[in-house]
Amino acid sequence: PLTQSVWEARLLAKAAKKYNVATQMGNQGYSSKATRIACEYIWNGEIGDITEVHAWNGGGFSRGITEWPPAEPVPDTLRWDLWQGHARERTYSSKIHPIHWRGFLDYGTMMIGDWGIHICGPANWGLGLGETHPISVECIAVEGANPVTYPNYACKLQFPARQVKNAKTGKMPPVTVYWYEGSMAGKYEWPEAIPQDDRKGINEVFVGTKGYLGTGGRGESYSLLPRSRQENTPLPPEVLERSPGHFRDWIRACKGGQPACSNFSIAGPYTEWMLLGAISWRFPNEVLKWDGENMRFTNNEKANEFVKPYFRKGWTLEDINV
Repeated sequence: PLTQSVWEARLLAKAAKKYNVATQMGNQGYSSKATRIACEYIWNGEIGDITEVHAWNGGGFSRGITEWPPAEPVPDTLRWDLWQGHARERTYSSKIHPIHWRGFLDYGTMMIGDWGIHICGPANWGLGLGETHPISVECIAVEGANPVTYPNYACKLQFPARQVKNAKTGKMPPVTVYWYEGSMAGKYEWPEAIPQDDRKGINEVFVGTKGYLGTGGRGESYSLLPRSRQENTPLPPEVLERSPGHFRDWIRACKGGQPACSNFSIAGPYTEWMLLGAISWRFPNEVLKWDGENMRFTNNEKANEFVKPYFRKGWTLEDINV
């Protein structure tokens, strides 16, 4: 996503504010018409009060690698020391670079970062999750944990009631967001009310007191569920301006126009809460209580070691006051 760690996401958001620069995270679905319509259905109360969100991706990188790969000669075209950045100095392997680094603990965040930051866009925007901090995160299942790469896991984050200006009532109740990745993606138990054929193409489900809403891709498709309900339901009132496109949106901001839709004041807090999931699997079945203002877990000092990344000599970043 925007960063590998919660601390870095907070730092980037503060830096963007301090230096007053145009920014945009590359979660292109945020600019899609479908994401905006999904948000408008949510705000219009079409499926009632939303109490749960379930999202998943079954992919992965470097699955099955449980120890550091054997060293290989560094290609002439690669500055390996530079590429590693602030991480601990390690030996090069083609099993890491150029693509499978995403699955390594030293460099990536596996699927919550690779796809989760896309898939959960409608939830973050529609439910105003960036307007507050989650109060806890808990890993509810994990398999394949090892010291080198990310395992398959599922987690849940608890969010408190919060103000959401576009919602009909101006506020929303507490909500639990579930994330499933790798083999855990198949563990999601679909509501019986949603027929098998209606589940195709869906990777995020909103559970409301009056029904269900599903989104797909990077938030580039939506449907009330069952889909027969969508066929008989008019579009909600249009609240959000339709985007000129994710890149054009950023270019417009660079030229002095309105801030881009996923600028770092939005993308930073969004990335923060998602990356709590990438910490949670290390402490299965333990409710990690999160103090977002102070960016720390209040009941597990060991978990706090993963909030800020390791910085090797010469790569240290300092905090920014704004």
